[in-house]
Order: sequence, then structure tokens, then C-alpha cells
Amino acid sequence: MRSKKIKSPFANALRGSMDASQYKDYVLIILFVKFLSDKAKDGDEILTIPDDCYFDDFISLKQDKDIGEKSIRNSNK
Repeated sequence: MRSKKIKSPFANALRGSMDASQYKDYVLIILFVKFLSDKAKDGDEILTIPDDCYFDDFISLKQDKDIGEKSIRNSNK
């Protein structure tokens, strides 16, 4: 399956020099994390998400260059 070329200058600016297929992978991961976070907040007993590892917590760290390290530290508490 061939990737469609992104024509929006806004989308191209967001993904920078990244290939469209790679960008899609990141977006899908973010959507999946959002889905899991929402399910856990709705009281899904099967999911256990550590404190400070919900989607909203990631959003609050979006301008932080150490977001990955802080997320890992929080999940290992």
C-alpha cells in the first residue's frame, strides 16, 4: 500500500523531514495511548496505568525536552 502524500503545509511543518509513513506510526501510537488512558479513566478494571502516565500527563510535559525520561521514571515508581 502506498502512502498518500501530505499536501497540507501545516502537516508537513509538523512532521519536518520525517517520511510520511514514519509520521503515521507516531500518530497511531499517540492515539493508542489516548485510547488506553481514556479507557482507564472510565473505570476499566483490566487496565492499570501508573500515576503520572496518563495522556493528560504527557500533554502537560509536551514542551519538556526530557519527557521520555520523566515518563519512564514515573512509571517505575
